[in-house]
Amino acid sequence: MSNNKQQKAPVVCPHCDHVNLPDATHCAKCGRQLLLTVPMPDTANLAKVQLSRGIPDAEGVSLMADTLAFLIPGFTDPLHVEQTDTMILGRQVPNEAAPEIDLTIYNAYAMGVSRRHALIRSSPDGYTIEDLGSANGTWVNENRLPPHKPHALGSGDQIRIGHLVLFVYFKAMMSIFLVDTGAPLVRRRKLTPHFLANHVSPYLRALAEVQFVVDDILERAPSEVALHTISVSSNGVLNVRLEKVADAIQLVKEVIQPWTAAYIDGAEIIRTPTPLATEPPPDKNEKATQEQDVRKTDAQDAVQPEDKQSDQGKTAPPLSLENDQRRTTQEIVREAALDLLINQVINHIKPRLPERDKAAYAEKLRVSLPVLVTSTLELSDVPVEPKE
Repeated sequence: MSNNKQQKAPVVCPHCDHVNLPDATHCAKCGRQLLLTVPMPDTANLAKVQLSRGIPDAEGVSLMADTLAFLIPGFTDPLHVEQTDTMILGRQVPNEAAPEIDLTIYNAYAMGVSRRHALIRSSPDGYTIEDLGSANGTWVNENRLPPHKPHALGSGDQIRIGHLVLFVYFKAMMSIFLVDTGAPLVRRRKLTPHFLANHVSPYLRALAEVQFVVDDILERAPSEVALHTISVSSNGVLNVRLEKVADAIQLVKEVIQPWTAAYIDGAEIIRTPTPLATEPPPDKNEKATQEQDVRKTDAQDAVQPEDKQSDQGKTAPPLSLENDQRRTTQEIVREAALDLLINQVINHIKPRLPERDKAAYAEKLRVSLPVLVTSTLELSDVPVEPKE
């Protein structure tokens, strides 16, 4: 016979976070009386109940530079926290200093929040969050975080610590460095309108489109990617300052660029069939020569009308079957290589996404990913010296 009796949850001490036996009345570590049982949630049901009241509206929340705003369902006023290098999320206990992000007044004790539950770090690249080995766990967008492993945090993300749900918002300003690997050094030192329009702009637009897909998959409000400054150093490295594109940049670093390096042939196959024009317009002498050739051709047609008429009935020779099959094979290989990359990107954003949803998001990535893969611009964490 199966045992249908539900097992009791362990008792987590609200004072020292020690996990005690289910029937314990006093903490085996600190000796204090155990007044509350905080069971580990098997599912996100409680979070769904809280979210059913509506995701907090970020509009109207004052987002200042170097400040994070937390919105907690059921509470009207946001919690503003000034940015520091490291910020602990937790609750205050007697005889100890309060954490930087003190959630005590939000029923943290009853919600299973540990004294030192999670850590948010700030850097020039944005924010990360990691669980500090808490008894009741930390989730970001309902994906549980492994202890002591940093996870990128985006503005608008849902954080759940224990049973407490909150949403974080911030101005995600960051700097990235782009190296043009396909140009000589003399050209890299110049930031021309042609280079901006045909190389930098498509790359940044593709980043924004990928960020939009990430927000859609994670059920966040779409990020309004903004470009603040762009400059070029003496060694030809572009320094771009922009905001609300941290997730897309992380994908480029952790998935797209490593994939491109590992599958050079695949990257070449994915290359856009019709590249952007890179040649400057012809000068006046070249244009005049072209016009003379056109007039010469018209004159020859006028002298030989019979030949022209005899050519009208002719049709272009059909494409050979061999060429047609080769083009079809190339298209099949290109689609297979692109499908492989798209699948890796989506799985990195949200594992175990339903296949129907995955197919819809894949179509949205088919335009932007080839741009990032085939661009001569390479993203770097530091202003590296370009190779000659």
